[in-house]
Amino acid sequence: MEPSNHTSEHPPSKSAAGIEESTLLARIWELLHQVIDPEMKINIVDLGLVYQISLREDEPTPPEKKGIFQKIFSKKPVVPQQEPGKKVIIEMTLTSPSCPMGPHIFSCIYRTIEFLKGVSSVDISLVWEPPWSQEKISEAGKMELGLL
Repeated sequence: MEPSNHTSEHPPSKSAAGIEESTLLARIWELLHQVIDPEMKINIVDLGLVYQISLREDEPTPPEKKGIFQKIFSKKPVVPQQEPGKKVIIEMTLTSPSCPMGPHIFSCIYRTIEFLKGVSSVDISLVWEPPWSQEKISEAGKMELGLL
């Protein structure tokens, strides 16, 4: 099961598009299983590259304030926000700081989730702590890679 930002004390809130946050988070985790690291030939979730996904109320961001990954990889047109939605913040890493597939992976993430109903924008936060290691690979991923 994927991490969730919700606790039993607080009912899940709904996005402006009427989708429960827990449903939207589950759908994002599911879709990220389709993003494959081309070198490792395994999805980025089972590879252990995605550390956390969170949702935040989104406010329109002027183009000059967009993050570097969003400026380079987002295909969503820069127009005034038509339908309110959530900003998806993905905290992730790569197998190494010199990973040549990083730009390809980021592009695939944007293409996979930025047009999802209830999502108004995507922000990828690339982190190096904790560093990625083979221990982060899921059991399913280890089986797929022949490590089990």
